[in-house]
Amino acid sequence: TSYNISLSIFVAGPYFQQPLDAQFSVSTGQQQSAIAQATTMTFNVKPLEAVLQLDTQNIQMNVALGKQTIVPITISNIGEAETGTLVVNLPPIPFMSVLSGQTIASLKPGKSIV
Repeated sequence: TSYNISLSIFVAGPYFQQPLDAQFSVSTGQQQSAIAQATTMTFNVKPLEAVLQLDTQNIQMNVALGKQTIVPITISNIGEAETGTLVVNLPPIPFMSVLSGQTIASLKPGKSIV
């Protein structure tokens, strides 16, 4: 005989800031029985976090002297939490700038900006 057991673990609250590792045991059969089995399960819980992904496929290109070239870069949040305010820091090159501004508002999970 086999049984399928669905287990959901929910850790809530703003106080959960550090990863949590825990173990628990599941026993089957009667304790006095020779066929009783115990299985130890381990679960890891970590706080939700933002994960940034940059689409930089076209970041390398030629620029003609005296001409403007716009290079779109997509920033996506593929994580489970908001990013908070993002700041773009460019190297100190006088001919390079950020058209959208150096400060980017927080990106919610699943959202992108170009």
